Amino acid sequence: MNCNNWSIWLVFRCKKWIINCRRQDLDHKSSEQLNKNYFLCSVHFEDTLYYPTNVGRKRLITSAIPITFVVPNPPPAVSHKRKPPAKRHSLPSKRQKVSSSIQSNDTSGSEKPDIEIKLSKVRRSVLTLRVQISRLRKQVKELKAKVKVPQNCDGSIQHILNLSRKYLSDDQLIFFESQLKINKRTDKGKRWAVSDKLFGLPILFHSTQTSNNLRTIFCLPSRTTLLLFLSRVFGEPNTGFAPQVFSLLNLRAEAMDPHDRNISLVMDEMSLKQHLDYDRKSDLVHGIKNGKPLNQALVFMARGLATKCKQPIAYFHNNSTVSTYDLSALLREAVTKIEEAGLHVRCIRVLLIWQHCVCLDFPASHRIFQI
Repeated sequence: MNCNNWSIWLVFRCKKWIINCRRQDLDHKSSEQLNKNYFLCSVHFEDTLYYPTNVGRKRLITSAIPITFVVPNPPPAVSHKRKPPAKRHSLPSKRQKVSSSIQSNDTSGSEKPDIEIKLSKVRRSVLTLRVQISRLRKQVKELKAKVKVPQNCDGSIQHILNLSRKYLSDDQLIFFESQLKINKRTDKGKRWAVSDKLFGLPILFHSTQTSNNLRTIFCLPSRTTLLLFLSRVFGEPNTGFAPQVFSLLNLRAEAMDPHDRNISLVMDEMSLKQHLDYDRKSDLVHGIKNGKPLNQALVFMARGLATKCKQPIAYFHNNSTVSTYDLSALLREAVTKIEEAGLHVRCIRVLLIWQHCVCLDFPASHRIFQI
């Protein structure tokens, strides 16, 4: 009689087998000892607990438990809901003809019609699949012929710009080109074009924090570079109202919100230490006027009401306190130029020196505001 090896690895499964076999003397044995030294006959298993193999033999399923015993109060039968597995037949190899394999299998004479029917179905399915594959290949060829393959990019900046020209505007294309060129250079080897500096100036005037955040994403000029560019373009301001300063104010006003354009005009007078300085470039001596050393300075400054921006707009040197009539004329001219630059003067603050002390009011101050 064919017997099965006790091939169970789980402990609780071994305990179940021992209980059904009524072998209390095997409780102290381990699963490895039971698997190696003890066997159980196939009579004690139901037919539904086996599955056939390709070589004509049968094996136990992994959840098999012995239940067929001739003893009083036998174990309950195992009821399986699924159907028993179908019988398997080995298919012939490619080199071996189907007819010869069927003729050689004389033992299964009653199963020949079933095998022939199954083989015919397989052949039909294979033919239909081959037809579908050929049709799909034709469709792929037609789609490839319709789709234009893009040209391979050689990696040059000019070729990349030509490919992206139809997707970007002119300003975007200039910015994209500058980013491609600057990104390849090191930090100390970057040379900014005038267009890059003009692009970064409105951003810097709008918000320094915004400019710093954008510099972490894009390659933009730093604040030092932009301020140095402004100083070289406009030059050093001379005494009086410098036109380049008001051009700068106009540029900053365009980048401001309407409520940020409200400013206060500050007029401050201060005393200076007498000192003479010779400028080699202009061949002039600074610090003297009408043969007397300068010891007073008058400064006009525009300061934002809603923002922290400050910009000196003019300064004057003198060797004595400025007269009331001159202050009124200068104040009138400062307000006019600020309004022309796009800013709005909402208040005026005067801080002057009167009789060697700083004051906001003095006997002739009301004449200044007779504009």
